Amino acid sequence: MGNNIDTIQSIKLENFKGYRVSAPDAVKEIDFTIRGQPADLILVTGKNGVGKTSLLEAIDWVLNQPDVGAGGYITNDQSNGAITINDVRFELKGKAKTDHKKLSTIASFFYQENIRELACNEIIQLLEPGNKPGEEIKRGLKALQVKLEDWQRQIHKMKYRKNYEEERKALAGKVNELVGKLPQELPLRQELVDRTLTLKNGNLQSKWDSQIRNLSKAIGSFSNLAEPVGSRLPDQLSHIGHSLLEYRGFQADSSEKGGEPLALTEGFLSTIKSLPANLAIKKWSPDTFLAPSDLQSALFVGSSTEIYVRIIEELEKRRTELTSEYQRLIKLQSRLQGDEISLSSWIDDFTHNISNWLEVWDDHPDVSDVTDLKKGIEVQLKSLSTLTDSRSVELKEKIEMVTGEGQAATARLNQIKRSQQVVKDLNAHSSQLSHILNGPDFTVKELTDYVSEYLETTKKPAPDKISTVDQSDIIHQLGRVFMNWSILEIQKEEDDASAADLDSLEQAEKMISDALTISKQESGARSQLLSVVDEIPQAQLQQLLANLNQLLASFHFPVDFLPIEIKKDGTSRAPEWGFATKSGVKFEDLSTGQKSQLAICWTINLNLAMSEQLEHRVIGFDDFTTSLDMNQLIPAAVLLRKLAYADASDSWKRQVIVTSHHEDLTNRLLDFLLPPQDKSMKVIQFEDWLPGSGPQFKCYNVDMGNVREDGLEEAIKRVVQGT
Repeated sequence: MGNNIDTIQSIKLENFKGYRVSAPDAVKEIDFTIRGQPADLILVTGKNGVGKTSLLEAIDWVLNQPDVGAGGYITNDQSNGAITINDVRFELKGKAKTDHKKLSTIASFFYQENIRELACNEIIQLLEPGNKPGEEIKRGLKALQVKLEDWQRQIHKMKYRKNYEEERKALAGKVNELVGKLPQELPLRQELVDRTLTLKNGNLQSKWDSQIRNLSKAIGSFSNLAEPVGSRLPDQLSHIGHSLLEYRGFQADSSEKGGEPLALTEGFLSTIKSLPANLAIKKWSPDTFLAPSDLQSALFVGSSTEIYVRIIEELEKRRTELTSEYQRLIKLQSRLQGDEISLSSWIDDFTHNISNWLEVWDDHPDVSDVTDLKKGIEVQLKSLSTLTDSRSVELKEKIEMVTGEGQAATARLNQIKRSQQVVKDLNAHSSQLSHILNGPDFTVKELTDYVSEYLETTKKPAPDKISTVDQSDIIHQLGRVFMNWSILEIQKEEDDASAADLDSLEQAEKMISDALTISKQESGARSQLLSVVDEIPQAQLQQLLANLNQLLASFHFPVDFLPIEIKKDGTSRAPEWGFATKSGVKFEDLSTGQKSQLAICWTINLNLAMSEQLEHRVIGFDDFTTSLDMNQLIPAAVLLRKLAYADASDSWKRQVIVTSHHEDLTNRLLDFLLPPQDKSMKVIQFEDWLPGSGPQFKCYNVDMGNVREDGLEEAIKRVVQGT
């Protein structure tokens, strides 16, 4: 099943169902070869509970169900394990176990437990006309999903310099982590909790961009900063970041003498960093005349902050007007070209459906009038479509103009608000900052350098063994995360704009995305495809049954019971399938030996029929002799010989693995299975099971040498030679 293993040459079990790897006497690699070639038939003997079935289950997992982690088989008290087959190692993972009723397993391994039901219902539902063939199609769809996801990743790399989805998830996770560290009583925390990002199974929820937009609108109340007009996702993230970096809703540390609070905080530093670096800082005197333009070109220390109120009010008013105009234009644009109820969508739908609607008048006396109306409507629709496109272009240009003007007004407004706050801080702490304020005029850059140096030199480490939550530091970390996220979204927009042949890439990406969606849907439980797809022809089912009955006939199955047929019980919605004899005897009413015969033949039959799907030539039989008597053992051995000792080019050729614990019947079985010339047989004898190291075993090669037919008895005496 995708492991490229045709036959078994060697196997090693590490911490698998009691097999151990760490103990001194732990099981070593089991060799399945003779003279460097895989043995045609392997007979595994030993009493119950020494690890024979576990050996088959390990092979079954690797060959038929490698997608199952099989970690449920890891030996108790161990944390890891593996199976190595033909020098290829397969790690045990998770907590699952293989399913003995899976079709690939039933077609490869005969387990005693499957005799009870024979898994007939599951298999026939894949074969009987009128039921779903499902599994084959689902496997193909799941394989297709892997290819589609790989193509999706390749196209993403052609468009983008990085994996934006993964980086977004990492940033959202960091936001949630930091918000969780804020004190419960902090008002800002509740705002962030109510509107911050939600992650589900490590992924951003589908409406995460709406959460960003809502948080951007709300966060300004804590920083007194205005959100840009017509803000895009990067603008909103930047607005949140600045608002958090300049947040001042907490008490600063007091000076050592217990005096007034220090103005020099990280929030203060972030605010002045947001002002133009070359903005002059000047002293103000009562006779200074200030025009509105002066307040945007310099900070006046000593002035009343009331001088900023008027210009703030004017800019707030202008921003509100532009915001209202922007929203009006966006609303008009959506009515023209937006969702399904927009005018352009209506025109497209009407144009597409008009011919279908007017078929009502086919062969009607009014058909000529209706045809004329149709022509007139089509002309009018074309004119309306042209007007719609023209108006849409006009609105787009107006939106861009209003957005640009609104963002400029917002930038001026936020600068004035920051200037007002900085002047207020400088005035409040003029004595503390006298050594810089009493000197010549200086700039924001010089103030920034001074504050940065001051904060660095006065930084104090937290006392040892004391865990404190510095909420200001957490809030600033949050601000930096959102600023980084804003940069990420800008990079994505740049990638979108500069991607080579972007239209073709997006078209291919959409096709792959749509195909992936359909593939996932149709490989799931609610598939629409598998409910209507054509089923396997009746002829194939009949051929499968014919082969089964032929095998049973060679097994000396009671003639009165043949041919075996398939019967359906249950309801039409929930059919139950099962085997029944020609005389009507149901499977559950057969003897134990007859059930075993049927199960063995069914396993062989399915293995031959599904050789291409299985992709290996291994077939195994567990506890083969348990439910067979001597009369049934001989024809069973004939079938095994036919599988194991067929020529390499024969479609029947299989590597046969048989486990048996019944001593007398095992010895007889060994006699019946002796290989012909140029064929090989291996005997693996499990001698004991030790709790500390697992099974103890010996391997023997069956070597018939150049024995004449009349020397068979002598050959049996030396049938095993230690390897």
